[in-house]
Amino acid sequence: MINYFFGSRQGLFREVLYRHHEPAARQAEVAENVSDDSAQGMRGMDFAERLIREVLRAWDRPETQSLLSGLILSAGEDPQTDELILAVGDSTGEVVEKQLTEAGMDSALAHQRSAVIVAMNMGMVYARYIVKSPVVAQMSLDDVVAQYAPAIRGLLAD
Repeated sequence: MINYFFGSRQGLFREVLYRHHEPAARQAEVAENVSDDSAQGMRGMDFAERLIREVLRAWDRPETQSLLSGLILSAGEDPQTDELILAVGDSTGEVVEKQLTEAGMDSALAHQRSAVIVAMNMGMVYARYIVKSPVVAQMSLDDVVAQYAPAIRGLLAD
């Protein structure tokens, strides 16, 4: 039955993950959780911290951590899974890019910087949740934010 409806077990997995992390819905969730109209004048610091907390919050939820881990571990095995990973990353990247362009950054530079921030987030997620690097995995959320936010702030600056 799985092959009939989903093409493979991988197809079933993608469908379940898509329903939990549909890119447009994820983009709206990230935008809502990281935007704060009162922080408009402090484009770097507050936005960087909120963004990191939002990314880690998604991974700290028990109901989604195994799904997201499975997605990352299956990267490179199936082009459709890779497309889903890119779409989920792009949903966050679009929020970052919008923040940068609204702050006056050139759109081409904002696009590049948002892509780098998404890639850095993927690296943090991989170290903390997939390979469970002892130092990174054992850090509190506040410590991760304190150590990681300066790098994000640097990319958010003009």
